[in-house]
Amino acid sequence: MGVSRFLSAVRLPILPRLALSSPHVLPRVLRPLASPRNYCSGVIRSPFDDVEIPEVSLSQYVFEAQEPYAGKPAMVDGISGASYTHGEFREQCHQLGSALTRLDVTKGDVVGLVSPNCPEFPVTFFAVASIGATITTVSSAYLADGIATQLVNSGSSVVVAHKGVLAAVVEACKQCPKVRHVIVIHATPDDEKAGLLSFHKLLKDDGKRFPHSVKINPKEDVAVLPYSSGTTGLPKGVMLTHYNLVANLHQLQHKEISTLGDNLGFGMTETSPVTHVTPKTKFVMGSTGVAIPNTLTKIVDLNTGQTLPPNGGEGELCVKGPQVMKGYFNNEEATRATIDLEGWLHTGDIAKMDGDRNVFIVDRLKELIKVKGLQVAPAELEDLIRQLPDVADVGVVGMPVDHASGEAPRAFVVLTPGSQLSLKTIENFVECKVAPHKKLSGGLEYVEAIPRSPTGKILRRELKAMALSRMTQ
Repeated sequence: MGVSRFLSAVRLPILPRLALSSPHVLPRVLRPLASPRNYCSGVIRSPFDDVEIPEVSLSQYVFEAQEPYAGKPAMVDGISGASYTHGEFREQCHQLGSALTRLDVTKGDVVGLVSPNCPEFPVTFFAVASIGATITTVSSAYLADGIATQLVNSGSSVVVAHKGVLAAVVEACKQCPKVRHVIVIHATPDDEKAGLLSFHKLLKDDGKRFPHSVKINPKEDVAVLPYSSGTTGLPKGVMLTHYNLVANLHQLQHKEISTLGDNLGFGMTETSPVTHVTPKTKFVMGSTGVAIPNTLTKIVDLNTGQTLPPNGGEGELCVKGPQVMKGYFNNEEATRATIDLEGWLHTGDIAKMDGDRNVFIVDRLKELIKVKGLQVAPAELEDLIRQLPDVADVGVVGMPVDHASGEAPRAFVVLTPGSQLSLKTIENFVECKVAPHKKLSGGLEYVEAIPRSPTGKILRRELKAMALSRMTQ
């Protein structure tokens, strides 16, 4: 599940920002912006003062925050136009939580949720969290095999599925012997005849079986298990505790942070998800902003492993804070590769930092091209080539050359219709602007389109595979 989708799912029922009179807005500890020692070590604190993170469950935090707004709209269904108040939202969460308890869903169980954005999504999310169970959010764009892989890996025993993706879910569940129940959002009579459960009938539960006495350990108990590829490899279950999520929600309530749509910054699933935001008062072009409260940042040199000071160059962005995940589910090796012994999460992003602690993302670590031991960022060459007026799109990957050189950059260029721009012109343009190891010595070719993911990210593996295939032929 994408970071932005996950964030919207978590924050949707809290549309009004927490009032200053909220019991969770505790006194903040004032601190100098940064001590000389921090600048010397390269470990940089947030410019915002720390906030006290309440050790409560996610549902308690959200439901209490909703109290003053019980009669005000929390959600509006974009399709039907139906509106739900904060009070109605909480009531539905309790009713569904009671119904799930009747289905023997208890603390420690995992519930899969396969649905596009709709009001039932956050209701399910918080209903499951409120009874101490864990929810794993599955992309509604997945086909049956992808759904099955996540349901099996997460150990899901119940699945909530939107009618629009039901066929794929039913097919997936044939590979998931542990799944006991499939609950359908907008179920039909035929679905119920087939043994599936109706989500909206479960919402009619009287609420008497809701487990009010369930004990949740905020710092240990996992509330949600979204899946992420992290910095490398196949998707892995990201264990986000109640405390992780409460911390991130509370951090974003800081008075100098704007989270109402102008939602510019940096984050990843592994950080619940936000670590950096743009302050209300200072937008820096090209920057992802500064660290949010209670968050430390450092830039680590890729070659020496040393922490760089502000304006000290580019390296891997590392972060530490209460929003950092507990680890990857059943994958200690991947956890150790991402979170070091000191608790720093290595993001896999190449970044730099200016003197005002603004972070600038330069590239992805796993996308870097190694040329004779030197690093080449594909994005740098892509930005350069895009300066030519006839270039509509471009993608750069590393191509294997020889044992001594390792790789060499190769560019794939899409021209605007009718352009007469020659490959030689592009090659010469790049050659006169970059260091020798950044030249396009791996080649240059025209293509009709650059393969991209639904979020717009260049699919470099596809580009590389295409080029290797042509070389083989």
